[in-house]
Amino acid sequence: MRIAVFLFLFSMGSLYGQQAPDFTITDSDGIVHNLYEDHLDQGQTVVLKLFFTTCPPCLQTLPWVKDKYVQWGSGQYDVEFIEISTQAFDSNEDVADYRAQKGVLYPGVGSDGGSLEVAATYKSGDYGPYYGTPTFVIIAPDGTVTMEINYDNFDEKLAATGATGMEDDSNDDPKTVIITQSIASNSSVPTSVNYFLKPAGADTPKYNISTLTNGTLNFEYPSDDFPEIEDPEIIVEVDGPIYGDGMNVLDLLSMRKHILELDPFTE
Repeated sequence: MRIAVFLFLFSMGSLYGQQAPDFTITDSDGIVHNLYEDHLDQGQTVVLKLFFTTCPPCLQTLPWVKDKYVQWGSGQYDVEFIEISTQAFDSNEDVADYRAQKGVLYPGVGSDGGSLEVAATYKSGDYGPYYGTPTFVIIAPDGTVTMEINYDNFDEKLAATGATGMEDDSNDDPKTVIITQSIASNSSVPTSVNYFLKPAGADTPKYNISTLTNGTLNFEYPSDDFPEIEDPEIIVEVDGPIYGDGMNVLDLLSMRKHILELDPFTE
């Protein structure tokens, strides 16, 4: 029995890291995407988001995903995001309505656009563990697939494909970008929240985004109020307890891993 289990695990492990199979899909705007011809062969890394339009955890993570899409170039350079519905009831028309209502700028694909076949590939477990929606799949330009992606390692995994989210690394001229922060909280506990722009690993200079933008959190960088700084980062400082009375997507993911005996609770 031990030998059989070992061989099963070994065979599963050997599947991880396979090259992504090609696919052709039609998104909710009627645009056809061929994975290799239109994206990978052009040097783009593709981020697939497996979701469906009425998935509660997908809705909860949506502001974070939208921010990441902007941070990585909004599909203009070497990274493209595509959301893929896992459900037959999501047509391209449904996905288009969802994108319009939620302000989603990256492409989305419903069942009549070919989403189910693509979703089945990565739900199978052949390329990494599937815990349900939302699940992210990163496909490098060489076709290498990476799964097991979370909030903490997303940028690291994406950068490991060689992606920069920029037009040209050799151009050192500063580019002005519009920073839009979308902040949501389900906490019923009153807190005072401030957002700051500062250099990573340093305390100064430190610019209070909340104050300088009158609470809108939207600003141009670099600008008179927010001069260019080396290795910039945005941090959040909260005056008060950080907790709430509801479950979030990380809670649900932890529960799934516990039930599947992949990462059981210890407390």
